[in-house]
Amino acid sequence: MAQRIRMCGALIGVLGLLGACQATAGTPTGTGAATAGAPRSTTSAPQTSTASAAAVTVGPDYEPFGHFLYKRPFNTSEDPRVDGPIELYVIGHGPVTLKAAELFPDKAVVGESYTSIGTEAKPLIAAAVQVREEAKGLDPQQFVILLAAIDPASQTVLHTTEVLRGDDQTGSAPHKLTGSPDGAAVAFATDTTTKAPATSYAFDAMTGAKLWQKQGWIQGPVLGAVTVFTKGSGTQEDHKTPCEVALDVEVATGKTLHTTNSASMGTPCPSIEVIAIDANGGTSQQAEKQKYVRITASTSDKESTYEARTGADRTLPATVVAADPRSDLVFPLGRISDRNTQRVEPFGVLDTTTGRPAWILDAQKAYQLEAVVQAVYRGRIYLKTTDQAPVVDLATGKTLEDNAARYPIGAVDSWTYWSDGTLDKT
Repeated sequence: MAQRIRMCGALIGVLGLLGACQATAGTPTGTGAATAGAPRSTTSAPQTSTASAAAVTVGPDYEPFGHFLYKRPFNTSEDPRVDGPIELYVIGHGPVTLKAAELFPDKAVVGESYTSIGTEAKPLIAAAVQVREEAKGLDPQQFVILLAAIDPASQTVLHTTEVLRGDDQTGSAPHKLTGSPDGAAVAFATDTTTKAPATSYAFDAMTGAKLWQKQGWIQGPVLGAVTVFTKGSGTQEDHKTPCEVALDVEVATGKTLHTTNSASMGTPCPSIEVIAIDANGGTSQQAEKQKYVRITASTSDKESTYEARTGADRTLPATVVAADPRSDLVFPLGRISDRNTQRVEPFGVLDTTTGRPAWILDAQKAYQLEAVVQAVYRGRIYLKTTDQAPVVDLATGKTLEDNAARYPIGAVDSWTYWSDGTLDKT
């Protein structure tokens, strides 16, 4: 389940592109200027959400995606940045499929990726669209990345900015496209396999203005914050590779919220890895789901764990299976009893702010019940036992329901998406 990503290794490109390349980050050009061949910027305002608080039947197989729900296509990558088009559910509107070829019909689209921006009242999508420009005379072909702000309900492109340009398809692709939960800021990094140093950028997708720029590459993206890896002082054991510093950077402002210096994790400094943990305890590369970041050292048991959006230090267990998106509670293990090995393991919920258990179920009772956690949400734990699906209030230990018909999949702003395919403000 957990997928560790070696910082010094190859990165996963947002457009599914890997390998060495030469990239040229051109001067961004907003569509307010007369950029030849660029989509025309529109002054159309994004629609304001008119969703009511009544329960809505959305359907199964969706996942939280910032201000939206995202339907993962069957048997595709875990990362919606890798494969487009994207199918969303827009609250107050309904299902929408975004296809770059339809949004930019006059362009030769070769790749597309998306992230959530805007607010709950005015939810928007930011897209990184890679297009190919044909060779002209003795000038070679060019691959251009357009950063677009999109109103998904009307499928209107509100603004477009050219942010990268190069003669290599891989090298001109941005990596780890990550939006902001309460504005139009979008961050990404250039390819790290080129000879040129990797650079991380943030732009305002609605205006094209550059917000900040930092040397280093992005890993562990969480909606609203990215972990930028940059060079520190000193070298690793090979006396060549620089020590690394991981900066938790706010997407909208470029402010450093948390700093992890590998030099403090061992002598000589170790290589470090980042794991972003989502609100369901998983470790996919989908920024819109993630909440916590864990940075580990290759040669010691030292680690740095924090909440990405705030930079606040947190205490996390070795394995997180469920994290409450509405609180600081996490559940460290999934199936607690194993009748094949007769193993009885601790069964409890951890408060990440204190590192102490917030609720514990007797291990022997958990074993007898064959208890499995389905979700931790709003201070409640949703369980599945041999015969029932009880819901327990973690503050009091009281069983609120003996056999709940559903459990929460995740949070979308003030809404809750449930396992029965409904969306409400419970």
